[in-house]
Amino acid sequence: MKKIFSFFHSAKPILNAAEYFDQGKANYDLQNYREAIDDYNRAIKINPAFKEAYYNRGLSKLSSRDYWGAITDFTKVINIDPAYTESYYNRGLTKLFQQDNKGAMADFTKVLELDPKNTDALSNRGKAKFELKNHRGAIEDYTKLILINPENSKAYYHRGVSKLLLQDNSGGIADFTKVLELDPGNVDAQKFLDSAYMLQDMQKYGL
Repeated sequence: MKKIFSFFHSAKPILNAAEYFDQGKANYDLQNYREAIDDYNRAIKINPAFKEAYYNRGLSKLSSRDYWGAITDFTKVINIDPAYTESYYNRGLTKLFQQDNKGAMADFTKVLELDPKNTDALSNRGKAKFELKNHRGAIEDYTKLILINPENSKAYYHRGVSKLLLQDNSGGIADFTKVLELDPGNVDAQKFLDSAYMLQDMQKYGL
């Protein structure tokens, strides 16, 4: 009888979906991503429509660099709830990591349809456009960021790079000058500013 009692005493309790979900969050916070995924798997097995569990499992997979698995989970959330903004955003972010810039741009555009003031989506859409060599589009997004926050030095910086690539040297000079006003120690901005002045002089003298 003692052995039987010991067996039942040591057995793990059976949890419900919400409890597995909470356990998964705790493991995620501890960066125990494999364990978190296992917890979310159990929660989803109990409740296959548990969109938050799919979403958090996607975050755990993203943190584990299982990018395809993360995209699959974020897509599942979107199929359940097409207005789940965070899933579009994180799917877009994952696509950026996968260098699927067109897919990322589409997801960030959807985020902005649902949440027009989402500056992270605007910034990352600008990055996707830049990678696609759509520099005018990137400039538009970075300009919107600057209108929202006129002291966003990164937006000026990236807009300046795009302007230089479009041979708008005076525009680049203005942006990199602004970067250095906001962030005087930005070595890269100083290098770009020096290059922009040099290119401007070459154009001026027909070199």
